[in-house]
Amino acid sequence: RPDQLDAVVGWLRPGDFADLGHQQLYRALGALHHRGEPVDQLTVLWEAQRRGALTDRSLDAERVLAVCDPLTLSGSAEHFGEQVVAAALVRTAAESAQQVQALAEDAALPAGRLIGHALHALGPLDEVRRRWHTARTGPVPGKPQP
Repeated sequence: RPDQLDAVVGWLRPGDFADLGHQQLYRALGALHHRGEPVDQLTVLWEAQRRGALTDRSLDAERVLAVCDPLTLSGSAEHFGEQVVAAALVRTAAESAQQVQALAEDAALPAGRLIGHALHALGPLDEVRRRWHTARTGPVPGKPQP
């Protein structure tokens, strides 16, 4: 639904998708939207192919056409985008937790450096959490979005 892209482009990122094919499709959709080009099955397929998404076998033409089929699409992009960002938040939290645990298990790492490294490991989690919050409530008035 091209008319719904405006609702998600501010907070949904390709990396939020767990599936590489979906990441590439969202990149293609975003590029078309950014350039103001038509967003339909054929142009999305063309953009995905132009970006090499069909050559690395993460996507094929049938999958692109099926995902972009206007007759099978139902629901809002915001709703599905929120679900994607929520799943990305869980994945990012798990990755950050693993990094912090590995740091905590390093007996040679002094406490001060552990805290600094742990805060650095939690950075991506905070970024995804902010976007998830924006997806659910909208941007904070007067606060610039990254």
